[in-house]
Amino acid sequence: MSARIIKEEWVIEDPATKEYRLRGCICPGCGAAFFPVRLFCGKCLGADLNVVPLSTEGVLNTFTTVYSATPGYLGKSPYVVGKVDLPEGARVRSLIMADINGQNPSNLKIGMKMKLVFENIGPDTEGKDVICHMFQPVNEGECAK
Repeated sequence: MSARIIKEEWVIEDPATKEYRLRGCICPGCGAAFFPVRLFCGKCLGADLNVVPLSTEGVLNTFTTVYSATPGYLGKSPYVVGKVDLPEGARVRSLIMADINGQNPSNLKIGMKMKLVFENIGPDTEGKDVICHMFQPVNEGECAK
């Protein structure tokens, strides 16, 4: 069985580590960072943005639990979605991995350190595994209380 990454254009392989990272952009004019990549800077409207691999760790900005999945979602319900602020300044909307290994999503806290992971969320209609980026607490036990 083969696999595919959701939104492959959002992912870049880091040449230094050979690991997948999220693909963002930084405006050389004002320093603003964005995810996903944009054509123009949302802060200064500059058009020459530099595409870069983004940091793999950030801080949980906000989150919510979704109990009724949106049409086409392949993962299990309920699930947690949130926004993670990266050191570059980009804010990433993402699934939040908070209900694995005995972790309890009710113990997520805004301001928690999070790390990027790529996980299989299930097969698509053709039977291919679907790999999705998501964030989980840096210290896996942080949500296990």
